[in-house]
Amino acid sequence: MGQWLSWIKSNEKELLLILDNLAKKAVETSEAVVVLFSDLSNEEQVQKIHRLETEADVLTRDIFSELNRTFITPLDREDMQRIASKIDDVIDFMDGIAARVYSYKITTPPPYCEQIAGELVKATKEVEYMMSKLQKIKNPKDMIQHCRNTGDIEHTVDDLYREAIKRYL
Repeated sequence: MGQWLSWIKSNEKELLLILDNLAKKAVETSEAVVVLFSDLSNEEQVQKIHRLETEADVLTRDIFSELNRTFITPLDREDMQRIASKIDDVIDFMDGIAARVYSYKITTPPPYCEQIAGELVKATKEVEYMMSKLQKIKNPKDMIQHCRNTGDIEHTVDDLYREAIKRYL
C-alpha cells in the first residue's frame, strides 16, 4: 500500500529542479556559442556545445521519466513536457549551428551572427530566471515582464536576421 501512495505524492521539487537545470544548460550552451563565434577555429567549443546538448538530452529524458512516475505535478503535465521540449529544442539548434560551423569549415562569422548569439544568451537567461522562480512565484507581474523581455529579444533577433539577409541580397 505504501508504494502505491508514493506514486500519488508530488515530486514537485525534483521536477522543478530538473527544469531549472535544463534552463541553466541552455544558458551555458548559448554562452559557448558566443565563444565559438568569437573564434570559429575553436574545435573545443564545438565539442563542448555537443557535450552540453547530450547532457540536456539526459535532463529532458529525466523530466519525462519523472512526469511518468508522478501523479500530482506542480504545473500541468503537458505544459511541463512542452517547456522541457522547447528548451531542449533550442539547445539542439545551438548544437546544430556548431556542427555546421565545423562541418562547413566556416572561418568568418556571417553578418550579425555574433549579435544574434549575444541576444540568444539574453533570451536563455530570461528563461532560466523564469524556471528558477517556478517554485515560489511571489510576483506574477515579474514573470509576465520576463516573458515580455523574451518577446522583445525575439523581435531584436528578427530585425538582425532581416538585416543579415539584406546584406546578402
